Amino acid sequence: MTLNSEYDSIRPYEGNEIIEAVERVKNSQEFLHIFSQLSGIDSQILVAQLTGIETRHDFHQKVWGPIVDFVLKKSSQGVTYSGLEELDKNQSYTFISNHRDIILDCAILNYLLQNNGHKNCRTAVGDNLLVKQWVEDMMKLASSFIIERSVSVREM
Repeated sequence: MTLNSEYDSIRPYEGNEIIEAVERVKNSQEFLHIFSQLSGIDSQILVAQLTGIETRHDFHQKVWGPIVDFVLKKSSQGVTYSGLEELDKNQSYTFISNHRDIILDCAILNYLLQNNGHKNCRTAVGDNLLVKQWVEDMMKLASSFIIERSVSVREM
């Protein structure tokens, strides 16, 4: 974890920040309602899935992955992909999305990567999308880093 870094506000959560963010998400009635509707998973089950999460990997396995799986099954005829077997699991790669849906594109990519034994990718998310604390928490739990669009040129 980076301590006292100027990048703390934009990087994905680490260590105790993960546990604190999971608690905030579990206590957000808005999150529970929206994600219950989106995923078809009862809000009490979502709370149970969130309980005990201590790492971003846990979050992807117990929450993000099952939600993406449900959304794909409910809203599509499937997802096709090719080439993951060509990637070295010990290498880093850059993936570029067409930006149709920055959150869903990256959620699906991470779902596919993780299901094929790869590490999750980091996602750049503009701070203009972080309209609620639980949204920011979900993005940082999902290994996203924040692009501060609201800062002045001088602050950059």
